[in-house]
Amino acid sequence: MPLAAGTYAVFTTTEGKITVRLFESDAPITVKNFIELAEGSKEWTHPTTHKKSTDKLFHGTIFHRVIPDFMIQAATHGHRHGRTRLSLPGRDQRLAAQV
Repeated sequence: MPLAAGTYAVFTTTEGKITVRLFESDAPITVKNFIELAEGSKEWTHPTTHKKSTDKLFHGTIFHRVIPDFMIQAATHGHRHGRTRLSLPGRDQRLAAQV
């Protein structure tokens, strides 16, 4: 199925690829943060070590819940069960995405 015009993120997993559409008009700040963190062009602070990094934030992320054609859920970086929250700066905290 061809993709509609827009910005997409592709996650390569052990179970195959997951493609999500990011809705920049609905959540511009969050989408910008997501892209910069994913590409390693934005500095972030590790939630447990407090070490600053520009490593690609989502590399190695574990998706612990996948519901086909609906949603994916991943643990917070550095934690298998999402017990520590990672805060993205900015007023717009919504990440509108379509799987």
